[in-house]
Amino acid sequence: MKRKILILFGVILWSFCVFSKDLNIGIIFDNNSNFSKNIKELLQKELNNDFSKTGYIPKITRIGYLNENNLDQLLKEMSKSKELDSIFVFSSSKPENYKDLSRNKLYFFPLNFEKSQKAVPRNVSYIYGELDLQKGIEIMKQIPRVSQINIAISNLSDSDIKKLEEKYQNNSVKINIQKATREFLEESERENIPTLLVDYEKSLDKYAFMGYNMDQELGKRIKASVLNYIYFKTGQGINKIEEITSPEGELFYNEEIGIQIGYNLPLSVLQEVSVINKKKVELKKLDLKTAIEIGLKNNLEILKKNQDLITSKYDVNVSNSYRLPQLSANIDGTFLDKKSNDVVFNKAQQNSAKSYLQLSQVIYSEQLNTNVYLSKLAMESKRSDLEQQKLDIIYYISSTYLNILQLNAQLKIQESNYDVLKESLKIANINYKVGSGGVQDIYRLESSLSEAYSNIVSVKNQIKQSTIQLNTYLDLPKNQQYSYEELENISRYFVFNRNFSSFFVNSEKNSAIEEFLLKGALENSNNLNIIENEIKGKKREYSAAGRERIIPTIEAFAQYNKDNMIEPWGKNRNYPPNGEDEYWQAGVKITLPLISGGEIHYKRKSLQSEIDSLNYSKKITESQLSQAVSQAFNEFLTNYIQTYASKQAAEAAAKNMKIVKNLYSNGSINITDFLDAQNNALSQSLENTIKNYSLLNSILKLENLYGKSSLTMSKEEKEQLRNQLSGILKEYK
Repeated sequence: MKRKILILFGVILWSFCVFSKDLNIGIIFDNNSNFSKNIKELLQKELNNDFSKTGYIPKITRIGYLNENNLDQLLKEMSKSKELDSIFVFSSSKPENYKDLSRNKLYFFPLNFEKSQKAVPRNVSYIYGELDLQKGIEIMKQIPRVSQINIAISNLSDSDIKKLEEKYQNNSVKINIQKATREFLEESERENIPTLLVDYEKSLDKYAFMGYNMDQELGKRIKASVLNYIYFKTGQGINKIEEITSPEGELFYNEEIGIQIGYNLPLSVLQEVSVINKKKVELKKLDLKTAIEIGLKNNLEILKKNQDLITSKYDVNVSNSYRLPQLSANIDGTFLDKKSNDVVFNKAQQNSAKSYLQLSQVIYSEQLNTNVYLSKLAMESKRSDLEQQKLDIIYYISSTYLNILQLNAQLKIQESNYDVLKESLKIANINYKVGSGGVQDIYRLESSLSEAYSNIVSVKNQIKQSTIQLNTYLDLPKNQQYSYEELENISRYFVFNRNFSSFFVNSEKNSAIEEFLLKGALENSNNLNIIENEIKGKKREYSAAGRERIIPTIEAFAQYNKDNMIEPWGKNRNYPPNGEDEYWQAGVKITLPLISGGEIHYKRKSLQSEIDSLNYSKKITESQLSQAVSQAFNEFLTNYIQTYASKQAAEAAAKNMKIVKNLYSNGSINITDFLDAQNNALSQSLENTIKNYSLLNSILKLENLYGKSSLTMSKEEKEQLRNQLSGILKEYK
């Protein structure tokens, strides 16, 4: 049996060796550049893919560069090589005479933009596609103040350039077309003339104002050439390709050149192009802790709450001031005309005035003591309100900051998805135009691409809105932008981090940690403190109302009087009769209500009812806080676990997508399978991103409920909290 297997294997190997044949290939380039290196790689890859089932083994064995050499001379030299089976010419030059080409070799000229004016031999693959520059010209004509457009094109003869100039010339804008060279592009830049570039050489892109992205076009032409090669070698099932559609690829806009020459594309057309060489904007770095510091200093809500606290401090001083001596100066005056004296009093009545100084001192007042006590409680409630506002602002700023980071991560994912779909659309277009794919693939990818672009716009808008929200919290200009911290760096701020992964191992640990957090939340709760202060205040009012009937209000007073200030200082001749107009008095005032119509009784009943209501409010708040802590803790644990699961799922989906993408490029799977894999990779990547940020958000919630933030804790406070948590974890195995 083994012998039969060995014989069979030997037969297969012999057959492969006999029937497979090496195809040595030569390539001619204008020069040795990155362009030529990329072309070589693309061509070899396409040859390997398309010839894999033909029995031929194509190999690029020779490369020639024109530089200062003539194309015809280099073609003759390569044609003499007996080893070469075919020659690919990737040059802007063209042969003068096809008759000089060897009949024993195959020749490929894939980069042409016009039909050959000469008869092309059967062993020559001359592939062309007539240029359609209308889209690029129309976009550039929308730029204000543009009177001339320079167009740089490779692989065109002088006669065809002249024809194109005549075709696109119009009255509003002068069209000047020349062969694509760096010198021509740089001259246009110096003269502040916008250029439109149509060239396969990517190195020229950085000198052009706008241009066609020729990657798709290049891939399309290479594939068409290789299919023709197969046709030449096998003649089975493939028609010779000559004319293909003109370059319709995506236009690019060079922002750097636009700034230099003083022209910018209108916003209305920017979405129709891709932007290269974007102006780099140096954004101010805003880390999370700095954002918190700015927010605590500038936030208007905090400033208001702080001002309320200052007001309450003054209110305490006002209440205490009534315990101190009260001194007042008073003047009373009466001025009557003579007629009124006679009618009213039937006697002469003098004008009079009196003045007096009054001094009072509260010795004991239950109401006064109660008011002072209530004002102090009110101040403490304002302080708790301020502290809660600080905690809330820390949470809002942190949550918004993390949301921006999450959205930026989503944007990168969506842009990457867009690029993959765009690249796949290029492949689909190439496959369709060379006859190896259906138009339905193009339609589906175009639809997916539009949706992907819409998603990018949506995420960018969300980033803008979140940035405005963050700046509002910080009381900074609404559209101010920043660069932000990395997620991993932010996670180190928090006491709750991956060091506490043992939470999930033991349910008792989880319960103990949850109980610890709830206890801390109840102790640190500012809202509970406010309710407690309200209860204390009502209880004090209740006791004061009871003591009001048994403990009097005691007040000492003194008064100095001068009854007449019209006459000179001293005795008044008429009033009082033969009396002194200066005198004083002093005494003690004691007040004790005896009958108030039931006011005190019903006041106490009302206060007791308020106390009962506040106790219910306290219990409700405690219950709500307990529920919130439990939910936030479970959310934290769930997110913690899901971050690992989502990471693995995203990595697996990305690996699968890489395989599927190659299979689709080779034509091994259909568009449905490709899009399914792409959508799965996108959703898994987004899910992983969301889970990572959801984990940190759940930590923020926990700390807000606990009443202390890692972002404002001292090192000592953090260490103490870590030790407390570690101590709880050590109790359970």
